[in-house]
Amino acid sequence: MENFDGPYNDVHSELGLPTPDSYNLGFDACDKWANSFPEKTAIINVLNNGGSEIYTFLTIKKLSNQTANMLTSRGISKGDCIAILLPQSPEMAYSHIAIAKLGGISVPILSSFDKEALSYRINHSGSRAVITDIEGAKKLELIDDGLVDLEYVFVIDGDHDECLNFHAERSGESIDFTICDTSPDDSAQIVYASDTTEQPKGTLYTHRTLLGHIPEGGISYNGLSLDGNFFRALVGLGSDRRPL
Repeated sequence: MENFDGPYNDVHSELGLPTPDSYNLGFDACDKWANSFPEKTAIINVLNNGGSEIYTFLTIKKLSNQTANMLTSRGISKGDCIAILLPQSPEMAYSHIAIAKLGGISVPILSSFDKEALSYRINHSGSRAVITDIEGAKKLELIDDGLVDLEYVFVIDGDHDECLNFHAERSGESIDFTICDTSPDDSAQIVYASDTTEQPKGTLYTHRTLLGHIPEGGISYNGLSLDGNFFRALVGLGSDRRPL
């Protein structure tokens, strides 16, 4: 990461956002680091019993590759939406990476939402699959008006009715995956607002969104003291987001 020193004008002149023709958020967030620093810690998962699990970048690469293979083996491909209805967890993290690798569009949904909020987001995005837990699966079962495009529900914490066992399905897949050739402007994620009085607005983010956070991170972690408005402006330089 670059070291940015000096006042605003000097820093601004040093900034240079990469604009590659081919760019994949999943590769940049995981595999690039796994290839160079395979044993470095990527995630520390604190367990309910007070213990913890360490996930290296190499581990996340393998798990996300298996997840991508699991989804593509069921016909999910570039441009398809996959909802993630999970609390903070390793599965949530590497599922996002997997979806980016296959060129899909992840749709994060808060696990605290009620059935109406779930129904709207899953139907409006046209999600073909949901990755969730048993609690989330039970909420989906309460939806009365149907989930039109939904074909698969994967559950991470065991077996539940007709849902697919996420880990059983994933573990049988190859740890190798050929990452989809995506451009910085290909769609990567849909985020729905949750603080509106009407139906939530979906915002479509592209793969280049991650590039927009590079200067923010470089400045934040190199000790330059600037106001929050400047940081937000920097993120906007590289982000590409569009209302649906």
